[in-house]
Amino acid sequence: MVGRFSLPGLRRAERRVRPDAPPRPPDPAEGRQLSPVRWPKTLGGGSGRAHPCSSQTSDRCIRAGWERTLLFGFPKRDLRPQMQHVPFPDRWTTRAPSHPCSPGGPHLGVSSPTVVLFWWEEEKESPGGVKWTQLEHRGPWFVPPYEPLPEGVCFYYDGEDCLGGSSDCGQGPSAPGKPVKLSLAAEEVATFYGKMLDHEYTTKEVFQNNFFSDWRKNACLILGQEMTAEERKVIKHLDKCDFTEIHRYFVDRTAARKALSKEEKQKLKEEAEKLQQEFGYCILDGHREKIGNFKTEPPGLFRGRGDHPKMGMLKRRVLPEDVTINCSRDSKVPEPPVGHRWKEVRCDRTVTWLAAWTENVQNSIKYIMLNPSSKLKGERDWEKYEVARRLKGVVGEIRSQYRADWKSPEMKARQRAVALYFIDKLALRAGHEKEEGETADTVGCCSLRVEHIRLHPEADGRPYVVEFDFLGKDSIRYYNRVPVEKAAWLQGQTPGGRTGPALQGASAATALLVG
Repeated sequence: MVGRFSLPGLRRAERRVRPDAPPRPPDPAEGRQLSPVRWPKTLGGGSGRAHPCSSQTSDRCIRAGWERTLLFGFPKRDLRPQMQHVPFPDRWTTRAPSHPCSPGGPHLGVSSPTVVLFWWEEEKESPGGVKWTQLEHRGPWFVPPYEPLPEGVCFYYDGEDCLGGSSDCGQGPSAPGKPVKLSLAAEEVATFYGKMLDHEYTTKEVFQNNFFSDWRKNACLILGQEMTAEERKVIKHLDKCDFTEIHRYFVDRTAARKALSKEEKQKLKEEAEKLQQEFGYCILDGHREKIGNFKTEPPGLFRGRGDHPKMGMLKRRVLPEDVTINCSRDSKVPEPPVGHRWKEVRCDRTVTWLAAWTENVQNSIKYIMLNPSSKLKGERDWEKYEVARRLKGVVGEIRSQYRADWKSPEMKARQRAVALYFIDKLALRAGHEKEEGETADTVGCCSLRVEHIRLHPEADGRPYVVEFDFLGKDSIRYYNRVPVEKAAWLQGQTPGGRTGPALQGASAATALLVG
């Protein structure tokens, strides 16, 4: 046996050696003479496509996995690099070396194959902080322009004077309680609300107030124009607005889409696949990588989770002028839509996003990232697992330290010790500080307040019980009664039996975690 593989496996691998090929130089890592390997005639399930190195031996190709085969035979999982024929859009003509052995690198054309290599076996030559050396993509896909409602679909308002009634709606102009002809920007915002008419959100007062305020004042965020003065003069109260016909129109359209024939659905699927092939892939360091979500968010009404204070606010349409493109300097810059230009084009090799923009509701940055199966995502996950591996070796020391800190004379040390104990025992999220009124009132372990915790000397037949009741991530309620160690429970007790300072949330979450 060699390692956990048999000698017959090694002999089978050695039979692939080309007898006419010159011997390879000794491998210093193994201290033995290795023979060159003949690449199999076909790969990828008998595709009939020869490997680009089949006419000559390539050491770099061998390092991708064949040396292991020579030494140990084939393992349980076949680690041979596989060939995969992947079509590229015709307009991609930039040369990029998808395989190191191909002279000059293949063209990114329809007939160009992609070699799927194992990134964890590649040598990392980039300096610290640099994530990639080559990045080329098509940029994001933008939502199509708004399509106006058909003539027979109207918005109604129970006002004193209504505007622009259409004979197609069956009513004349200036008739009270009759249809209102909205401008294009106001109509699009009205459809956002009409689509959600049967949703629970439209019954919430915060949602209604935020929507109506943005609809009357900020329709300019959609198309660069605001609700007209006449419309604002008439539309003053949301409870007098009637979106029923708009809602019915979108319900019928959804039903019609579900009732499409098999052929029509297949045609839509092919169109989506074509869009995926054009915008859903990029070239990263010579490899064709899949992009996670290449579409910008459509305009609509912000929902949030739980009782978010900004629910119902208007999310504006993302334009190319809002988007920052990240690509390599020697690549072809993505073409923006006709009549538009990018906000900025940069080459930042220390980040992994392809495009970014700032959304208007929470002023948070949205990114277009690679698919979770990509090289960069895999490397980040690998790093997390390595951190967990190192933590396993010192977790006993950490637990001993925070138990010792329960007796510390410094309040901050006792707070940190109790917080670490709860994070360790209950797997609570750490939490961080937020500005009041800007986001939902969600908390974590280090930002708990007095009203979120109750102490019980005994509950449910168990001593020293702590009761948690708060909104966690995504406004999901966390309720739990858990027995704790007596020393930790006593940190929250004062002589009067009230919640003590060691469990009063850690008024400064950042200082608590860092300190």
